[in-house]
Amino acid sequence: MSRVPTFVAAASIAFLPSVAFADTNGPASPDEIRRTLAVYVKAHPKAMVALGIISGGKSGTYFVRGSAEMSLPLNDRTLFEIGSVTKTFTATLLAQMVQSGAMRLDDPIQKYLPARVVAPTYEGIPITVGSLAEHRSGLPSDPPNLSSKDPSNPYAGYTIGMLYGALERYKLTRAPGSQYEYSNFAYGVLGQLLANRAHSSYDALIEQRILQPLGMKNTAVVGSALTKRRLAPGFTYGGKPQSAWDLGALAPAGSIESDLYDMVVYVKANMDAPAGPLGRAMALAQQSRGSEDSEDSVGLAWETSLQYGFVHKAGGTGGYSAIVAFDRRRNYGLVFMANVANSSDLGQLVEHIIVPASVSAPMEWTLIKREASPYTGSYPIPSVGPHFALDIFKYKGKLYVESPQSSPEQLVELKGGSYSWVSAKAIITFDRDAHGTVTGLTARQNGQTTSAKKQS
Repeated sequence: MSRVPTFVAAASIAFLPSVAFADTNGPASPDEIRRTLAVYVKAHPKAMVALGIISGGKSGTYFVRGSAEMSLPLNDRTLFEIGSVTKTFTATLLAQMVQSGAMRLDDPIQKYLPARVVAPTYEGIPITVGSLAEHRSGLPSDPPNLSSKDPSNPYAGYTIGMLYGALERYKLTRAPGSQYEYSNFAYGVLGQLLANRAHSSYDALIEQRILQPLGMKNTAVVGSALTKRRLAPGFTYGGKPQSAWDLGALAPAGSIESDLYDMVVYVKANMDAPAGPLGRAMALAQQSRGSEDSEDSVGLAWETSLQYGFVHKAGGTGGYSAIVAFDRRRNYGLVFMANVANSSDLGQLVEHIIVPASVSAPMEWTLIKREASPYTGSYPIPSVGPHFALDIFKYKGKLYVESPQSSPEQLVELKGGSYSWVSAKAIITFDRDAHGTVTGLTARQNGQTTSAKKQS
């Protein structure tokens, strides 16, 4: 769930690039999986990686760590923050309530708010429970009143009162349901509505209605002192230590800590849907409800590849990454957990494990020879951070972009000369002076436009 700045290759509450899968070939062999993981930890020396593969009803595990000395054992009980994979738990709670008749997806959210809190509307059209879960509420990625004094723990101290205040004061710019925009804010509100309806707390609902029925004894919404001792130490993409996050009222968007053992149980349960103790609710949450873009259809938190039919969700925090994915047709699933913040090479790594013949393994970027290009240079964006800059370079005739928090990713050229940075869901256009010399770039992402001057 990282509160990642604009133009980082992951959305807020750290969402890795959408994972595209193909069924034209089988998954990677055990030897290829080990080789691919070895390349990943070479690029991230402080990484601890836990990978679970589910195939034919059976599961296998892989554990690999970088060269850094760390005393914490790495096994299927090592804890990681799973970021926005938490949203699938929140969505499952919602699906349970819908099926029990306690809520409806088309209920206005006002129905479940305290009388003193008035939800915004757009020309009389209310935000509904379903539009929150589908990221179509019209609420922005993060609450406007989120202002942490600690950049390393950006959501700390965010209260339910602050959440309600942000909701009341926000003015919708479009009709709820009309447009997709990924929103941690929306999921914070949704989780609180579920708690209000059940006259309980969000963490108690998760424990009683999901973790206990599935026997997930080592998973928690808010880590205790005991779980903190088993939590893998987190690191930023650049290798700096990163403490665990405290999400406060935004817990329903990305606060869960879990281990490989429990997450394999969770993915298996989702693969078995609609069978199993939570099968009907899980099936409803997975059901595609509308297209996010050309790649994925969105359900209640879950995303499904429109081309290949895989169900998947990714997430992370400032120092952790997680991806879960499964294909019920081939009875194949995957859980990936790491103590390193999101990066585009992680999305590629998972794609390669699933479809090695279609997606190449992540490269060892330190070994490549960059080529001359009029676009090559550093493009600082001070509004994101004092040392934040996009690095544009050319390799094998293609342009790549790299940020301080993401590995290089190839830019896709569009008609008209613009480029798509796919994982960041951003469009980049290069600015030129009267002589045609590249002087900067303009990036458009989530309805925002940011410009940056080129530095050699």
